[in-house]
Amino acid sequence: MMRLPFIFVTLFFSTSQLLSQTELEEFNLKADQFFAKYVTSGKVNYAAIKSNVADLKELVSFIEIAKLDSLAGSNRWSYLINVYNLSVINQLVFKYPVKSPLDIKGFFDLNKFNLGGNRITL
Repeated sequence: MMRLPFIFVTLFFSTSQLLSQTELEEFNLKADQFFAKYVTSGKVNYAAIKSNVADLKELVSFIEIAKLDSLAGSNRWSYLINVYNLSVINQLVFKYPVKSPLDIKGFFDLNKFNLGGNRITL
């Protein structure tokens, strides 16, 4: 297990599909369930996630299409925090076993992921 860095990130984008309050609530509930299942005392069980990536893939798929324009304030922040943490986990799962994100070239500044149709880095 590796400690997951919870980092606040400010992201501003135009994306492709509006995110409704119901979809946001469902996403945050699923993200909370994912973190409860795979994170204990701040440590992520990457081996368990890698052996069953379906939960992670579902969350990442949602992130790829959801539009942020409809979100403001604390809703936007809670969503972006979950997006960031899931994106970190997603990158690490596919490189696991690895000791640190810094062991992966370009982890924070070169490797891109899709957020609502936009290719961005962490």
